[in-house]
Amino acid sequence: MNDRDVSHGDILRAIGTLEGKLDAIHQSMANNRTDIIEAFRRLTAVEQRVAQGVILAVLIDRKSTRLNSS
Repeated sequence: MNDRDVSHGDILRAIGTLEGKLDAIHQSMANNRTDIIEAFRRLTAVEQRVAQGVILAVLIDRKSTRLNSS
C-alpha cells in the first residue's frame, strides 16, 4: 500500500472527528444564544427600572415645584 492510501476506517475516524467538532460548535452556539437572551432580559429589566426612576423624579419635581410656588 502507498502512504497516500486511505482505509475505510481512516475515513470513518475522520468523519467521526468532524461530527464531534460540529457537535461542539453547535453546543457553543446554543450556549451563546442563551447568554445573549439572558443579557437582553437583564437589559430590559434595567431599562424598565431607569424609566420608573425618571417617572418618579418627574413626579417628585412637579410636587416640589407646586409646594414651592404655593
